[in-house]
Amino acid sequence: MKLTLNDFFSPREKKNMFTLIELLVVIAIIAILASLLLPALRSAREAVKGIDCASNQRQVMIAYLQYSDDYNDFVPGYQFRRTWAEWPWCVYFIGWKNCDPFGGSAGPDYLRNRTVVRCPYFPPTKAILENDSGPAWYTYGVLGSYGTVNGLDLSKAGRGYFEPNGSWGGHIWNMKKIPAPEKIPWIADSATGGQQSDMFSVSSTWPAGGYAVMTRHNERANVTFVDGHVDQLKGTELNGAAGIGRYYTGTGAKR
Repeated sequence: MKLTLNDFFSPREKKNMFTLIELLVVIAIIAILASLLLPALRSAREAVKGIDCASNQRQVMIAYLQYSDDYNDFVPGYQFRRTWAEWPWCVYFIGWKNCDPFGGSAGPDYLRNRTVVRCPYFPPTKAILENDSGPAWYTYGVLGSYGTVNGLDLSKAGRGYFEPNGSWGGHIWNMKKIPAPEKIPWIADSATGGQQSDMFSVSSTWPAGGYAVMTRHNERANVTFVDGHVDQLKGTELNGAAGIGRYYTGTGAKR
């Protein structure tokens, strides 16, 4: 006996069935909607990452200002010498113990959450100094220029520091002497060699070592100014808003 649809479905059930063409149309509509929504979702996810990063930078800037209040307006620059070597800025804020530069005692503890000293979305992404002995150089960049920055003369606020024997000791700043703090970039998303770097330059030419701001959040960089406000700036906005001459794109290309 030859079976037909009528043997399996009633006429009413057959009317409610999808034809192959109708099914293909539905699939095509879903694919179109997905292609429209996925970029928006990716953009929203990147925006959230940028907000997380900006929050970290703001906490670091608050720590710098607290340090300044406690140490007669002075703060270390992107690196500063204690005992036998230069150390990156972050070790002066996170209560680093059991090693130089604090000779076995804890240093200042302005940032108990050590993860805020680096962007959580760019290498290295693991927590910093888990056992108090790891490298601390791969963090947000701190301003590494103390001449003219964003059209303002910072020569009275920052200077290079040298040991009595002539050894380079890093940068030292007097925060109260910084003119127009709302215009001076202090902390930024930065990179060199595919990793985060502890400093950035504002030079209009590429600095030695390639220490520069990076627009890694939807082609924007978080830049925190001395007065504590954070701007998310496109690469084309960095020079006008912060006096930053060179930068990396989110893919690492030099601009």
